[in-house]
Amino acid sequence: MFKLDELPTEEEIAVFSHEFPACHGDAVMAFLTVMKKGSLLLEALDRYLQPFGFLHGRFIALVVLQRNGKGEESASQLAAKLGIAKPTLTRMLASLESEALVEIRPCEKDRRNRYIRITKQGLKKLKEVMPGYYDLINHLLGDFSEKELIKITQLLNKIKEE
Repeated sequence: MFKLDELPTEEEIAVFSHEFPACHGDAVMAFLTVMKKGSLLLEALDRYLQPFGFLHGRFIALVVLQRNGKGEESASQLAAKLGIAKPTLTRMLASLESEALVEIRPCEKDRRNRYIRITKQGLKKLKEVMPGYYDLINHLLGDFSEKELIKITQLLNKIKEE
């Protein structure tokens, strides 16, 4: 999480611009603002999810399993879709499996791989969480018009992925 309570002023960034020619003030301010707001959104999401026994990683894993229509993914596909390393996924899946929210079964063709399936209990848990999740999104982004939300999405999608 990015925890910068106070972003630098234009004047403070200008000082760095003189010392470091690659420092472009508008880009730095945009970068820091996106980082800060992204962290604030994740914190709000985690506060909402906590009473349900989730933080955003476990929640998003269930959503990914549910949304593909099959309710199942290979462990490597799921790790790639979540953008996490396999050891991290293994720990996450162990906790989800212990709560009967997912089932893990070995791949018949390749014993090194496993398939992860969301259970009926996992789907039930998502149904409990989703209405408030959408309420939270509407609350956090409610000051934007539909056109502004579309524009924000377009602009954020221009950020390069490294």
